[in-house]
Amino acid sequence: MIAFPTSELLSSQLPAHTGGIEGPWWLAWNADVQVLLPAAILVGLYLRGLRGMERPHRWWQTALFLTGVVVVLAALQSPIDRLGEHHFTFHMLQHELITAVGVPFVLLGAPTTPVLLGLPAGLRQDVIRPLAGSTVLHRVFGFLTHPVVAVLHLLVATVFWHLPGPFDAALRNDLVHDTQHLSFLLGGSLFWWNVIDPAPLRSRLTYPLRIVYLLPGMALRVALGAFLTFSSVPWYSTYLEVRPFIPLTPLEDQQLGGILMWVPGELWNVGIIGILFAVWVRKSQQPAGEVEPLVARRRRIEV
Repeated sequence: MIAFPTSELLSSQLPAHTGGIEGPWWLAWNADVQVLLPAAILVGLYLRGLRGMERPHRWWQTALFLTGVVVVLAALQSPIDRLGEHHFTFHMLQHELITAVGVPFVLLGAPTTPVLLGLPAGLRQDVIRPLAGSTVLHRVFGFLTHPVVAVLHLLVATVFWHLPGPFDAALRNDLVHDTQHLSFLLGGSLFWWNVIDPAPLRSRLTYPLRIVYLLPGMALRVALGAFLTFSSVPWYSTYLEVRPFIPLTPLEDQQLGGILMWVPGELWNVGIIGILFAVWVRKSQQPAGEVEPLVARRRRIEV
C-alpha cells in the first residue's frame, strides 16, 4: 500500500494552476481569462452571425454548438480540471470531454459561417475576404485537414502527452499544461473535421471511408487504455505526491483512468460509427442526382 503525504504536495513540486486544491473540491472552480474570454467572443460572434444568415440555421445545430462550448469550459474550468491534478482518472475525463465530446459538438454546430458573419463588416471585407480567397491559405488548410495529416496529428499528440515525462511536466507547469490542452483542441478539431461536415466546408471522405478513418484512433485508445489498466506500476510520479480525493491508490487510479479511456471511449466511437453507417444508408437511398460524390468537393468560404 502506498502511503500518501499529509500535505497537498511537496512544496517544490506544485502542480499546475494553483498548487493543488485548498478547501472542498467542489468549490475548486477556475476563472482563467485566457479561456473564458475567447469562449465568450466565439459564442458572441456565433449568435450575432445567426441573425445575418440568409438561410435559417437549424435549431439543433445551435444547441449542439453551445453544448460543445459548455462541455469544453466544464472540462477546463470546473473542479474536473483541478481534480485532474490529484487523480489520473479526472485528467482522462477532462481529455475525453474536450476531444471526444466538446470539439465534435462545436463542429456539428457548423460555426464557420455564423462566426464569420458575426465579425464587423469592415474586418470581413478588408481582412477575411482576401484571406478566404488566398490560394496559399487554401493549400495550407487543405494540408492540415488532409485525413492522413489529421489522424497522425491526433495519434502522435495522444501518445506523446501520455508518456510519463510530458504528462508529469503538464501537471507541474502552467505553460506545458496549456500547450497540452491546445494540442488536444487543435488535434481534435482537425480529426473530427473529416468525420463531420461543418458547412460550408466538406469532408473529403465518403461515409464508408469516414468509418475506416476512425479505426486507427480506436485501436490506439484500446492499446493505450490496456497498457494503463494492466500496468503493475504507476506511470506518473506526480500522482505519488498529491493528496487523493477518492479512496484509490495511484495505481488503482491509473487503472480506472485506463478503463475510462478504453471502454466508454470505444463505446462512444462505436455509436458514432453506427450513426455514420445510418447516414450512409439513408443517402445511398436518395435519387442518383442527390447522392454525395465519391470525394466531396470542398466549398469555398463565402464571407
